[in-house]
Amino acid sequence: MKTVFSPKSLIELKEAVKFYEKRKKGLGKRFSKAVKENLEFIQRNPIASELKYQNIRVSIIKKFPFNIHYYYEKESSIIFVAAIFHTSQNPDKFEN
Repeated sequence: MKTVFSPKSLIELKEAVKFYEKRKKGLGKRFSKAVKENLEFIQRNPIASELKYQNIRVSIIKKFPFNIHYYYEKESSIIFVAAIFHTSQNPDKFEN
């Protein structure tokens, strides 16, 4: 199974890692690890997460207030990560 990241999701991930690392040394690394574990879960169980917006699923990152917004293309076995979204953000801000 292949995972593809939107440019937006990569920027969001990098910004979140920097933010957490500034708050406490090592916290950015813990956040990265939590994202990686979540993505591994998604790869093993691509349709397990709640379907929220048409074809977009949302997976909650444990211990951090972030969700991974993605869609799964079953025919090509691709997971496309559209956003790594802070839960306090307005969901209307989310763009596919």
